[in-house]
Amino acid sequence: MRRPAWSLFVVVPLLGAAGLVGSVAPATAAPAPTATTASGTEVYVNQKDCTPDADGTMAEPYCTIGAAAAVAQPGQTVLVHPGDYPETVTFDRSGTVDAPITYRAVNSPDGEVKVGNGFAVTDTVFRLVGVHDVVVQGFFAANWSNASTVVVDRSSRITLDGLAVFNQFQAPALVRLTGGSSDVTVSRTWLRALGEAAGVAVEPGVTRAVITGNALEDARIDVTDAPGTVVTGNTVVNECDVAIRVAGASPGVRLHNNIVQTAGGPEYDPQPCDAPSRATAISVAAGSIAGSTADHNLIGPCTSRRHARRRVRRPPPPCST
Repeated sequence: MRRPAWSLFVVVPLLGAAGLVGSVAPATAAPAPTATTASGTEVYVNQKDCTPDADGTMAEPYCTIGAAAAVAQPGQTVLVHPGDYPETVTFDRSGTVDAPITYRAVNSPDGEVKVGNGFAVTDTVFRLVGVHDVVVQGFFAANWSNASTVVVDRSSRITLDGLAVFNQFQAPALVRLTGGSSDVTVSRTWLRALGEAAGVAVEPGVTRAVITGNALEDARIDVTDAPGTVVTGNTVVNECDVAIRVAGASPGVRLHNNIVQTAGGPEYDPQPCDAPSRATAISVAAGSIAGSTADHNLIGPCTSRRHARRRVRRPPPPCST
């Protein structure tokens, strides 16, 4: 049984046997700040301890992430303290190569930073549009619609790191890289969709994207007409669907050191898929073969999707025939 819970954060990597590689209505906008941002290198957001006329200092933190994003400057780090932030955030201010703008969730044993907050947000939660040199770290982002949860559009030198991204309504993609964006990294992020959806979609015109160290559950990685994409060190667990799909003309793609499982069947009773061609672990279109490499990927065809989260407690059963 699926559990649409905010508390699902960790997917234990599945170590399978080596295999073959086959050929919305927006939420209310955050209010604009009434004072200039703090002049130091750190800007503070604390939904539990703020006032409407805050200035972003530790003593007077902003109430919303959007308020800080509206005034953040190159080289500053926006520190967001634990709490529920039912907002959509558009990052439209840029850093520089040597001084990026960093947005960091200050998660702790006392709580996490949750953005979107269930049914409160039906649009995209994080949107980076026409910006460069921005880092977003550590947030749990969830929305409840067909809109992608995170969108990077016409942007460059963007890092999305250590996020947890969840969507209950089967959006086509949880994280979309689009609009000819370049040099975007998605790393150490947990992504859970609702079956046959892309956890990360690298869309036409995107160049030099890096998808690394992520854990995807009931979701795949899609790369379409996106030259030079690197997909490495990811764990992809879904049920009878392609795990990593490279389509169109995406020459120079590197697919290395990924762990993939696409078996079907109920819990603790893995079964071969009814249509094995739909569950190809890694699919590369003919137009993407030139200059592309695939190596050291581990593919486990006979391990239950749900059992992957429990591997630390008992070994998986043998594959049914």
